[in-house]
Amino acid sequence: MQEYKNIEGRSTIKAYEYDDDSITVEFGAPSHSGATVYVYTRESVGDYHLSQMKTHADEGIGLLSYIDRNVRKKYAEKR
Repeated sequence: MQEYKNIEGRSTIKAYEYDDDSITVEFGAPSHSGATVYVYTRESVGDYHLSQMKTHADEGIGLLSYIDRNVRKKYAEKR
């Protein structure tokens, strides 16, 4: 996994990784010792949202807001 840049410093996203068909996002609030990982797939969120999530992840800004507004419960897997 690649560390999320978190440019604004307010995100609970810690890391991410993606391939052609999915993005995996690791969340971990400072007050929790463990992390939660969500996998969003092309099938669960669609091409457009997957592309937008990858862009936000690479830019290190806006990914949490994007997830909250657009794909919050559309994950394919939670670990």
